[in-house]
Parts: sequence; structure tokens; C-alpha cells
Amino acid sequence: MNKKYDLFGILLSLVVGVATLTAMLLRAFWPQFILPRPDGMTVITLIVIALIINSYFGKDRKRVYWAVPIYSALVFGLFSWVSCLLPYLEAIKLGILGAAVSIIVTLLFDSMLKRISTGRATKIAPIIGGFGIYLAAQCLTAII
Repeated sequence: MNKKYDLFGILLSLVVGVATLTAMLLRAFWPQFILPRPDGMTVITLIVIALIINSYFGKDRKRVYWAVPIYSALVFGLFSWVSCLLPYLEAIKLGILGAAVSIIVTLLFDSMLKRISTGRATKIAPIIGGFGIYLAAQCLTAII
């Protein structure tokens, strides 16, 4: 039996790795550039980008929902600590935030994608869903 599992973990580590590598290169070669601190909106943005890429490359794959927060905590915590963006206690907090946010955003994105992707809108539905979640997160951040 050939089971096809989700590519979300690999794509999330790829997206977060590219973002941290970019931050490290900007810090090294352009030190006057002010980088934003990694916070909730940064985490949500990177998760939504990984989900959109996953929806195009990982069609008909089974998502393992219990592994999403574990993998996200490891990715956000370790990448931010290893790349020296945050000290280790802040990296642990970012990892916990990444785990909590990733499972919520993943469940919202999947339920939104099931409802939107009908007919001709199937190809653009992941982008619309991701943009909707990003705007909702912006509004929630503005309220808090």
C-alpha cells in the first residue's frame, strides 16, 4: 500500500529556512537595515505561504494533523535560535507560538479550501483562502 503523506512540514521548513537565511544575509551584508522582530504575524505569514505552496504541490495527500504543531514548534524554535535571530528563551516562546498558530491556521485553511474550491475557482482558491486568513490575522492583531 503506497500512502502519500503531506508535504507541509518540508515546505514549512523550506519557507522558514529561506526567510531566516535572508534575515542573516541582510544582517551580515547590510547592517543598517532594520529587521522586524519575529512575532505572530511573521509566523502566520510563513505558515500561510507554506500552505499555499503545499496546496499546489501536495494534491491528494493525507494531512497528519497531530504532527503539524510538533513540526512547527521545532521549525520555528530551532531556526530562529540557530540563526541567532533570537535568544533561546525567546526562540522557545516563538516555537510554542508557532505550534499553536500552525494548527489553527491549518485547520482554517483546509476547511476554507474545501468550501471555496469548486468549479473554475479551484486553481485560485488557495491564494484567496491564504489572503483571507492573512487579512483576518491582521485585523486580529490590530484589535489586540
